[in-house]
Amino acid sequence: MEPAKWDSSGEAWTTTVECPAYGAINVVIKTDGEMFPPSEKQLAAVALIAGLRQSARETIRKDVNRYAKEYLGEEELEDFESEDFDVVFDFALIPNLRAARNAYFFLSGESDIDMEHGIACLCREGDAFRVCHTDLMYENHPCDDTDTFDEFLRGG
Repeated sequence: MEPAKWDSSGEAWTTTVECPAYGAINVVIKTDGEMFPPSEKQLAAVALIAGLRQSARETIRKDVNRYAKEYLGEEELEDFESEDFDVVFDFALIPNLRAARNAYFFLSGESDIDMEHGIACLCREGDAFRVCHTDLMYENHPCDDTDTFDEFLRGG
């Protein structure tokens, strides 16, 4: 992993990590707009991203199918082939986590399911995944308010 660098224009820390499941992933670590270093939970999220294995990719791929059915509908998916459900995530966003109980992050990548926006995947502790629209990723989530994340991961 490259050392995280402060990006004053994005008011976030940035780095790139290599992970077995997806290769190089550009990571943005959100802050309150201050140059505080990443928290322990945020650094844990970076490590979780770097540790994503092929088994996580398969789990996420199954949820991509669920999301595609919800987002596009069964009829639209009739022309899709198996490889159309593949998403290569190349970007991750770690929300502002200071005193959170768990480490959370979003993965984002291009997809045939939504060619304009791509799709995202919310991850908790590297073992709970739920695919979503990229809008959820960019909402202004209050620091450490992870109840919304947990509810979404439960299917809410």
